[in-house]
Amino acid sequence: GELTYLISENESGAERTGIITIEDKDVVITQKSNLSPATTPNIRIEPTTLNFDNAQDIRSRLRNARDSEIEIHKISSNQELFVETDIPIDENPADPTISRLRNVEINLDALSQLNTTFGIVYTDKVTLNLFPEVSYTVNNTSINYRGENDYTWIGKIEGMQFGDVILVVKDGKITGNVNTQGEVYRIRSSQNGLHSIQEMDAAAFPKNGPSPSISTSYTPLSEDEKQRSQRRRIRATSDKPIIDVLVVYTPTAARTSTSNNVDIKSEIQLAIDETNQIYENSNIKQMLRLVYTKQVDYQEIGDGDVDLNRLRDTKDGFLDEVHHLRNEYKADLVSLWVEEDKSSYGGIGYLMNYNTSSIKFENIGFTVVKRRYATAPSYTFVHELGHNMAAHHDKYAKFEGKPNGCSTGMINCGYVHDTGNENTSWKTIMSYPTKCREKGYYCKTIP
Repeated sequence: GELTYLISENESGAERTGIITIEDKDVVITQKSNLSPATTPNIRIEPTTLNFDNAQDIRSRLRNARDSEIEIHKISSNQELFVETDIPIDENPADPTISRLRNVEINLDALSQLNTTFGIVYTDKVTLNLFPEVSYTVNNTSINYRGENDYTWIGKIEGMQFGDVILVVKDGKITGNVNTQGEVYRIRSSQNGLHSIQEMDAAAFPKNGPSPSISTSYTPLSEDEKQRSQRRRIRATSDKPIIDVLVVYTPTAARTSTSNNVDIKSEIQLAIDETNQIYENSNIKQMLRLVYTKQVDYQEIGDGDVDLNRLRDTKDGFLDEVHHLRNEYKADLVSLWVEEDKSSYGGIGYLMNYNTSSIKFENIGFTVVKRRYATAPSYTFVHELGHNMAAHHDKYAKFEGKPNGCSTGMINCGYVHDTGNENTSWKTIMSYPTKCREKGYYCKTIP
C-alpha cells in the first residue's frame, strides 16, 4: 500500500510531501520538495491500529492463516487439557446422539501461554483426558491464527493412524472435535464456565440427503453475472487452490446454538477447519477459506428441498440478500445452516456433473446443512460441499429404498470397506451406511 503525508517544518514554514510505501514487510520513506533539496526525513513510525475494513482479501487470509503465513512460536509442553469437577458423568444423556457426557473445567495453558519474549506461544503437545479410561497424547501439527484470543489448535493423536483433534479456541471457550479412528468426541462450552465432553453415537445420526435435480425453468447467467464468475475464479496459495465459502445461518440456528452455550460462528469455523483436515488426510490438493458469516432474516419451514431452492433463486423474495453477499465477498460456494428439517437427513446440496465447468455450476453452488449435524460424526458440511464438487455417494447407497449411488464405471464415488465385521469395516465421507446396515451393523466414518 501507499500513504502520502505532509511534513511542516516549524522554523522555515516550508512544507514537503512525502510518501510511505509498504513493500511486503519493509517500510520505505521518500520525500519530495521544491523548497529545499530532498532529504530522508527522520521519522519514527509506531503503528497504533490496524484497520481491515476495506481489505477483504487480507482479512480473509488472516482469518484462516496457517503456520507458513504468520510466525507461530511454540513451546514444549504436555499438560492435561481438562480439570475434574465434582459433577458425576452422565451415562444417559437426553440427547440420543450422545452416549455419555462429562462436565469439566478447561486448562487453556495446555494449548497456549503468555511468554515474555514472544507474547502468545502455543504448545507442541497436549494430553486429552476425555474420560477416566480414555486419554490421548496429541502432537500439534498446525495453528490457524485469527487473533490473540481466536485460533484453532490442530493435532494428531500419538500412535494412531486416523486420529485427528481440532480445537477452535475463542475468548476462552473451546469448540472442538476428536476423532479416534471413527469414534468421535465433541467438546463444547457449557453452563457456569464449564465445558462438556460428549461421546457421540454415530449410528444415531441421520444420513445426508440425495442430491436434487435442477428445474428446467432455471434462468441462465446474465452477462454481468458471467463477468463476476470470471473474477471469482479459484485463487491459489502454494500448491493448494483456495475455495472461498460464504456461510449464512438462520435466527433459529443461532438462537439454539446460544441456548446451548455455544457460539455458532465457532461451530462454523470448526466445520471449515475440519474440512481442510479431511482434505489433507486424503491428499486432496485444495482448501476452504471462510470469507464471511452472517445471520440472515429467514424463517425456517423444516423442508431442506424448499430451503435449497429458495437459497438458489435470486429474485423470489427469500434469502435474496445472500446473492449480494456472495458477490461482495467473492464466494465460490454458499452454505445455509438451519436448525430444523422434518426430513430424515442432515443436509442437502446440488451435485455438479463432472463434465460441467465450475463457472457454469456457479448458479447452483449451494448447500443446506443442519447445524447440529454439520461436523463429526455426521460430517454433513463437508459431505454436501463434496456434491458441489461433483463427488457422489458410494455404489451401494440407497435413499428411500431406491439406488442413490454411483453407476458402474464412475470414479467420483464414496467408498465402503466392508469386511463383514463391524469392528474393522469403515466408510468414507461421501458414503452411505446402507451396505453395512443391511448386514445389521454400522460402518464407522474415517475422515
